[in-house]
Amino acid sequence: MLQARNPGTAVACVAIGALLAGPAAAVTAVSQSINNGSKMLRDGESLVVTFDRPASAGIRIDGSGQIIDGIGSVRGLRTAPRDAGDSYRAVTAGASTTIDFRGWSGGKPLSLLSFDWGTIDSYNNVDFLDAGGALVASFGGGALPIVEGRTNLLGASRRLLFSFAPKQRVTTLRLRSSGNSFEFDNVAAAAANVVPEPDVWAFLIIGFAMIGGRMRRLRRAGGDAEAVRRAVTA
Repeated sequence: MLQARNPGTAVACVAIGALLAGPAAAVTAVSQSINNGSKMLRDGESLVVTFDRPASAGIRIDGSGQIIDGIGSVRGLRTAPRDAGDSYRAVTAGASTTIDFRGWSGGKPLSLLSFDWGTIDSYNNVDFLDAGGALVASFGGGALPIVEGRTNLLGASRRLLFSFAPKQRVTTLRLRSSGNSFEFDNVAAAAANVVPEPDVWAFLIIGFAMIGGRMRRLRRAGGDAEAVRRAVTA
């Protein structure tokens, strides 16, 4: 089940575990209102992609998609996320945009990811990928209340917050659409504090024990050699 992180601004919380592909039981999403102002980011998140300025260092954006510069919404074509005077990116029918966070996070997976979504359409899809490009989970617009083709409608544009379990190792976001359009802006993320898995801890402990044993043997060997040297020179 999903939990609203800010009940004062949340407008919808949807149980989406069954709608996510892959080992996605720990992927959660919170849909917030369009006007949540300074509460846009959660603790630990950094705003890394906004199409009014270059993306943060290390962020890589690939694929197709058109940057809409201050034009706002066009009925039947696209809905500007949050602020009609703001630049945003629109992914048109059959296109996709990929955002790779590895260079920004130092290779660490993500713990949180959020962005402003224009009109929530059933043909919009969000994919989460790991460092090898494998699909970890997928989230479709159909999991939220649909307001297709309704521009300038309160609630048509929302902010989605996703959280990930460490084992999911999400490093890349892919936004794709089979219709016009998937509009998004103000992408924020937080890198996970990676804790080694139990089997990794076991290997580390064994390795440290082997190193310690080797060092003790070397010290003993060094002491024996010194005793022999003293006996010979006495």
